[in-house]
Amino acid sequence: MADAPMLTDWWDSSRSARLDEQLAALGGEIRDRMKYARRLAGYVRTQARRNIRRQETVDGGPFSPRKQARADRAMLAGLAKGMEVVSRSEAGGALVTWKSGFTAKIAFRHQRGVGEDWTPEKAEKVYGRPNYDKPCTRRQAQALVREGYRLMVPMKGGGRRPKRVTVTWLEKHFTLGHAGIVLRLMRTQKAQGKQSWRDTVPARTFLGVTSAEADKMCERLAKTVLGSVPR
Repeated sequence: MADAPMLTDWWDSSRSARLDEQLAALGGEIRDRMKYARRLAGYVRTQARRNIRRQETVDGGPFSPRKQARADRAMLAGLAKGMEVVSRSEAGGALVTWKSGFTAKIAFRHQRGVGEDWTPEKAEKVYGRPNYDKPCTRRQAQALVREGYRLMVPMKGGGRRPKRVTVTWLEKHFTLGHAGIVLRLMRTQKAQGKQSWRDTVPARTFLGVTSAEADKMCERLAKTVLGSVPR
């Protein structure tokens, strides 16, 4: 039906096609089909939250791991919040989206594995200017130790020698700015950092449903619709 509400969203049109077919098959007035579309979108939202909680893709596989492991921090956890269902009265149907445009943009990048171009100016605008006089972070201190940082200390009789330092010592004696400069010099031999770079993320397809899940959702909706019809 040409005027049937559609559930197709940016996650993957092929994944939502089955929902669109089932939705059209329910028939009814346009107002009823809009209601059905919102109900199905609500099921999709619930499934997306479940995928994030389980750290699984739509197909049941594990999320691609981070480049750098962060213990006890689930990936995409922030995307489970603020997810909402929005009616599309002008085109029909419903969308699963986010209240915050910034969050929606992050969700899109992870869903599709889309890279983003950055500059120091853009990073400062988005995240703010760091306080470089604060103590260095534990992550910086650990990176310095991994890179082989040594402190030059005086020797008896003159001269200096390199000495290993601990993460705790670095946290106490290095500022955020100092640690950043030393790390950059050790890694690139350049005093100035990159003036542009591309941040890439692997695709973590958490939003959408399989054909089997679509059938189950529509079966559940059909039972709800039939149960609400006066006898």
